[in-house]
Amino acid sequence: MKIEQTDELLALQKALFFVKFGNDEYDAHYLAVSPILGKLLKQTKEELSKHISKQYGSDMSGGDWGSIEDYPDFLLKVSMHINNVDNWHKFDLVTQQEVIKNLCSPFVVSEITISKLILKTAN
Repeated sequence: MKIEQTDELLALQKALFFVKFGNDEYDAHYLAVSPILGKLLKQTKEELSKHISKQYGSDMSGGDWGSIEDYPDFLLKVSMHINNVDNWHKFDLVTQQEVIKNLCSPFVVSEITISKLILKTAN
């Protein structure tokens, strides 16, 4: 499958974002924690940037998504997803850190925020 229309890319990006950061359903965490979802969001943004640049003649080169700390609502979703991860407390620290990075992807997350999220779940 090849998505080539700007409106299709926008719809895909919105759907992926909804699953990752806008859905309160318990089962959404299975998709949200997947590194594939973050990768798809990054790829969708890159393609969308190319389309918009071509369409409007402006430089919309992707860059990064910025810091998730700038989006408190998204951080709340990440925290909710962590609470729904089976056997979270049995994971070692490195695994917990990787899961959090996957949940925050495509955004950048600071080590401080990762530590806070881990501490929050320890209670």
